[in-house]
Amino acid sequence: AALAAEKALREGAERAAREVEQLADSIPQLAWMADATGYIYWYNQRWYEYTGTTLEEMKGWGWQKVHDPQYVGRVTERFKAAVAQGGQWEDTFPLRGADGQSRWFLSRARPLRNAEGQVTRWFGTNTDITEQREAVAQRDAALAEARAAEERLQRIFEQAPAAISTSHGPEHRIATANAQYRRLVANRDLVGRTMRDAFPELAGQGFIEMMDRVYETGEPYVGRRVPVRWNRDGTGELVEATFDFVYQPLLDAGGHVVGLLTLAVEVGAFESAVTQ
Repeated sequence: AALAAEKALREGAERAAREVEQLADSIPQLAWMADATGYIYWYNQRWYEYTGTTLEEMKGWGWQKVHDPQYVGRVTERFKAAVAQGGQWEDTFPLRGADGQSRWFLSRARPLRNAEGQVTRWFGTNTDITEQREAVAQRDAALAEARAAEERLQRIFEQAPAAISTSHGPEHRIATANAQYRRLVANRDLVGRTMRDAFPELAGQGFIEMMDRVYETGEPYVGRRVPVRWNRDGTGELVEATFDFVYQPLLDAGGHVVGLLTLAVEVGAFESAVTQ
């Protein structure tokens, strides 16, 4: 009876092992199993199809042959540490295929334990993430290019010899103002304030009304040698100067006006600078 029970137990374990192997053969990932020491004794069919190897070549620590020399030392060290600690293992590295080309894999393994909690073997998978890595790399490159373009545009915006600002919404709330614009208004606090609030001295001169019209119609306005009275140095005393300027509508993706761009050049100051 004891021998029969032992035989039945052994056959049950062998049957369970075959079922696990059949299941592992059906998954799209590369898969493998190792004993409690990390010695790999089984790979699924996809591993052999991808690597073009045999079990005789790969068993034990033979898998190092299909690793990139740049990474194999690190991978081996981390896997051995996980085996020693009995914890789950995860790593990312390239594996060389049968065609000689390498692809990147996210690799994971977990220990399988008996009723007493002892590790009896390891089950691991390698999931091809080459396309995901390439997509991330392309995204990062695009973001870096966009940031560089934005920085170039910001430098141009700040260094432009014209006074430039942008405003949002029908109340013309100031969003940005370049260095030349800030110098013209003695660096008074502008961003976040409406044009009426930031420049009360413009009341009655028709400029806010022009901005309202551009915002409502979506038609830009170009002013030539227009006299402006404003508080140049922040003391409250109004001075008069002549400007060429543009109010340009800013549109969203749907073609709706969401703000204005103002570009202004003080005529006398510009002519003086050109003469010098």
